[in-house]
Amino acid sequence: MNFLRILKPLDIVIVVLLLSMAGLLTLNGIKSRSEKYVVITKDSINKGEFPLNKDRLIELENNIVVEIKDSKVRVKTSPCRNQICVKQGWSDSQPIICAPQKLSVTIKSADSEKEMLISR
Repeated sequence: MNFLRILKPLDIVIVVLLLSMAGLLTLNGIKSRSEKYVVITKDSINKGEFPLNKDRLIELENNIVVEIKDSKVRVKTSPCRNQICVKQGWSDSQPIICAPQKLSVTIKSADSEKEMLISR
């Protein structure tokens, strides 16, 4: 039995459209992953914005070290007593908060910034 004889012309059009949409969504996902960046704020002051796809160590005051590696971020060291921010580990989407040090590490994308500007 020939598979193409079973399909009707409209079926072929639907399959082509679905494959095209899947391809576009995949490309959009890859693009948005590469545009993410890490925003570090301490004491309500922006300490910097760093690309998530570039490995680095960021040393802040009070022996706080933030590490970006393999498109993830973590607080590597902190002088706070409970070490909750350090124990949280690696993140590729969720914010990391250290209340005793008034530190926040968030991940943003260029797309989310554009959406915020448009909605204002």
